[in-house]
Amino acid sequence: MKKIVLGSIFLFIVIVTFSSFENGISSSYNRTGANGSKPSCSDTSINCHNSSLPSNLILSIVLTDDQGNIVTDFKYIPSAVYRITLKGSLASGGSFSEFGFQFTTGQYLDGNFTLTNAYQKSVIVNSIEYIEHSMPIPANNNTFETYFFWQAPPPGVGNIKFYCTMLAANGDHTGNGDISANNYVIFQEGVATAVNDLAEHAKVILYPNPVSDLLNIDLATKEYGNYEVNVFNLSGQKITQKQLHVQSPAQQFQINSSNWNKGLYFITVQKGNSRETFRMMKQ
Repeated sequence: MKKIVLGSIFLFIVIVTFSSFENGISSSYNRTGANGSKPSCSDTSINCHNSSLPSNLILSIVLTDDQGNIVTDFKYIPSAVYRITLKGSLASGGSFSEFGFQFTTGQYLDGNFTLTNAYQKSVIVNSIEYIEHSMPIPANNNTFETYFFWQAPPPGVGNIKFYCTMLAANGDHTGNGDISANNYVIFQEGVATAVNDLAEHAKVILYPNPVSDLLNIDLATKEYGNYEVNVFNLSGQKITQKQLHVQSPAQQFQINSSNWNKGLYFITVQKGNSRETFRMMKQ
């Protein structure tokens, strides 16, 4: 009987070890640094990844606008669309084959997030959204990087603080020898001065959504002239660019999307310093 009990305990430990990546925020494993979270994943006092190694993992949180420019002034424009990149780099030594992460703003009004692959999941706990790995993410030559998209909240929310923790695992299927890092970045609410909202003087409608072949662009405005349409994939690459010559109050244009891969795209319509961004699914 004792052997059966011990065997059951051993089996339980193995299951917990091999499925530890599932012990995320839904299991009260909050390691982001926000909302009274516990210490980092590799802290020896919390019975998670019991590493005695000093962490040489450097974690960065990078915000990129819909034109591919890194936001360096730590200001976001309300309702604008951004790419959030979480990247870990090693200061020295070690070899880690996979990684995981947790990310949150720690507040209710924080905009909308769009995930980009099956390795990510979104969990709501006490009205707060957390984004974390759904399974171990393969590393690429000790490079730990993942990204998703964020549409900033409307005006008046104020500062947004991004919290993140990342754990690099050596792949030995134990909690030993792994390292983690925490970081946070504060972005202040900015004012759209360099790029104004196109919707203030033009009405743009894109359809159908999702699109399978021809994408229609209906544009109604009294400001004639040249407009520019840019289509970006989830990697931030510009795959299509089109010039629209507007000569009447209401015109329709079309873009052929038949050669696009299935998935989510961001489409910007711009005239001078005025721009509006749309999300479009290709089926």
